[in-house]
Amino acid sequence: MFPKEFLNQIAQNYSLSEKQKDVFLAKYGGDKNDFEIATNLYISEDAVRVRMTGIYNKFHIRGKGSGKYGQLLKFLTNEFQKYTPSQVSKSDVSKHHFSVQNELHSPTPLQPEEAEESKKMSNQTINTSAQIEINSIRECFSKAIDHLGSEKLHVRIGAIYSLERIANDSSADYWRIIEYLAAFIKVNTEQMQPEGFYNSMISLDIQTALTVIGRRNFKQDPPNATLNLTHIDIQGANLSGAYLRRVNLYKANLQRCILFGANLQQANLPVVNLKGALLDGANLEEAWLDEANLQGADLSGLLNETNPNANFKGAIILKADIRRTNFSGVRHLELSQVKSARGDDTTCLPEYLNPYQEEILKHWKEYQ
Repeated sequence: MFPKEFLNQIAQNYSLSEKQKDVFLAKYGGDKNDFEIATNLYISEDAVRVRMTGIYNKFHIRGKGSGKYGQLLKFLTNEFQKYTPSQVSKSDVSKHHFSVQNELHSPTPLQPEEAEESKKMSNQTINTSAQIEINSIRECFSKAIDHLGSEKLHVRIGAIYSLERIANDSSADYWRIIEYLAAFIKVNTEQMQPEGFYNSMISLDIQTALTVIGRRNFKQDPPNATLNLTHIDIQGANLSGAYLRRVNLYKANLQRCILFGANLQQANLPVVNLKGALLDGANLEEAWLDEANLQGADLSGLLNETNPNANFKGAIILKADIRRTNFSGVRHLELSQVKSARGDDTTCLPEYLNPYQEEILKHWKEYQ
């Protein structure tokens, strides 16, 4: 069929939506049938047909059944004969626009009664299309949830990405999907390992779910929403740049996790295990870290405008273990916070606390 670059340009020239474009490329670029397209895009065959109807309308294709497919195919064939890679423009296509409407028939003006009836039919089609789209989302959502319980890893990963796609397309389902993924992580990681045990490998499906949660469109989060990830064991997970604001990670095992630039503002982190975690540039403003284990954690964010997030302002670290923790680049770490934690001479504090080093060490020794 036609090359992807050509179809992408045509799709852009005719203002196809992203959903329509996906189907358009599969139909005329991959020569796939409706069932194959529906399977690949995790949508129903009805949704494929609805999107194709929208595509035909964009190209002013009229008619019924398979004839419309042939008409659009003929149009694309004509355009491709004139096509030069990376040089197709909307004006070029418009200039040589193959108008099926003009070539196949000359429409007669509609009478007022016919125009009103046509308008009613158009509105009915729009309502029907919207309902089919809603039903398609529900069907895909249900299938994805079922697939999360599959014994096959690749099926579970596919289900997670399918849920992410639905969350991005359907604001009504967005938060429910994020909560489902959080529950999936909890159910599959809540069994904590023995003290001192370290497993450097995290299951790929769990990592995928964490990545999707971390990069979600947080602007859609309900006001003051909190994700429940208590007691999870995700040692070694990569959460770089993850948005984890107000997440409840009580007693979670985040040993050696990579949290570069993560947003942990107002996160609930009491008794969390952050031993050896990489928190360079993380934002822990107003986070609650009572009795957390920060031994060997690295928070050495650089104090410059390109990395402004290494922030401990208002963080509560009462009785937290901060031995061998590197706070060298952390902003807004206060003397009272440091004194409330448990450290020693292996704790690396930021330079602005150097004048209080002796006082701090004395305090730690007295309260060990």
